[in-house]
Amino acid sequence: MRVKELSEITGLGVRTIQFYTDKHLIAVENADIHTGRGCERTYGEEAIKECEMIMKLRSLGLTVMPIGNILRSTKSIDSKIRDITIATELLVGLMDVKGEENRG
Repeated sequence: MRVKELSEITGLGVRTIQFYTDKHLIAVENADIHTGRGCERTYGEEAIKECEMIMKLRSLGLTVMPIGNILRSTKSIDSKIRDITIATELLVGLMDVKGEENRG
């Protein structure tokens, strides 16, 4: 799929996807697709999962460097998403408890 399609699926902007691709956070399937406008990158299904992971990590306040370290770890992307989802739920739960303590 092309960057515009990936943008529509994930909700990330085209320029944001290009930025993350340049930082090697999103894998390019093929960078040699020639169009009338030059070369275009194409992305596989894994790019959707990588975008989801990046969005979850950004929502936790992580920057590009730690996100890159997490994405480059040896775990599968599905396992990483599951771990981040669990961690996010735990953090939200802790914030709820802390909020109740402050009110009570």
